[in-house]
Amino acid sequence: MPRVICTAKMCEFGPHFEILQAAGFDVETVPTEVDLR
Repeated sequence: MPRVICTAKMCEFGPHFEILQAAGFDVETVPTEVDLR
């Protein structure tokens, strides 16, 4: 299953989270303080 890393403040709620899950993505949330660079 493809994985998406989400840093949105309200990532675990809302339509974007549900849309990604419905499309077959494994959505992993990380705190916004994490520097992904």
